[in-house]
Amino acid sequence: GLEKPLPTLADLGAALELLTRAAIGAPLSAYSSWLAAPAGLSGAGGPRQLHLVVVDNGRSRILGGKFWEILLCLRCSSCLNFCPVYGLAGGHAYGSVYPGPMGSVLSRLLDDLAPAPDLAHASTLCGLCRQECPLGIDLPGLLLGLRQAGAEATPSASLMPALAAQILSRRELFDAVCRLAPAGLKALAVLPAPLRPPGPWREWRAGGRALPNAPGHPWLARQPREGGHD
Repeated sequence: GLEKPLPTLADLGAALELLTRAAIGAPLSAYSSWLAAPAGLSGAGGPRQLHLVVVDNGRSRILGGKFWEILLCLRCSSCLNFCPVYGLAGGHAYGSVYPGPMGSVLSRLLDDLAPAPDLAHASTLCGLCRQECPLGIDLPGLLLGLRQAGAEATPSASLMPALAAQILSRRELFDAVCRLAPAGLKALAVLPAPLRPPGPWREWRAGGRALPNAPGHPWLARQPREGGHD
């Protein structure tokens, strides 16, 4: 990749020290290559030509954008070791050669925001990835930026959060939704497949599963607090 070649031995020493210590605490990396200059330039024996193939694959575009910080990643896997989501989901759940927090950012950017729109949401934003990253990459901030970019690209994706915000910020509206929820769930449960609305209801029922019952809401019977104030 464009971000992987290092120009000098001093750079190599710093990178190896950060990489292996952050990854597994080993003294030396097993997957770093040291390429010498061709014989025509160094005056020593060896190959007369050196061909270095640099893979861009959208990295120049990333470097010129607001998510450039992800290209500092050493692939040390430190963020994977501490990520609670990766620990439960495993690497294959990310659908990419780059899993974990850094993969949620880099995989999406290399594919120009097209596939895997949910990867940026596979995070608790606990901040452990940023805390343990040897280069201090702000992975939670990058994940939030990708979420915002996804919402701007697909305005419908922000409809449900906006609706939830309106309901949760108005107690009377919240109480009304809680009272209507049991009847609404029962109506959705008996609808035949062709009449089911799109979205999570149809996908959930497609596997033969029943919709969950609405929980009770004892707080709807609003009791005055001490002092006579609700």
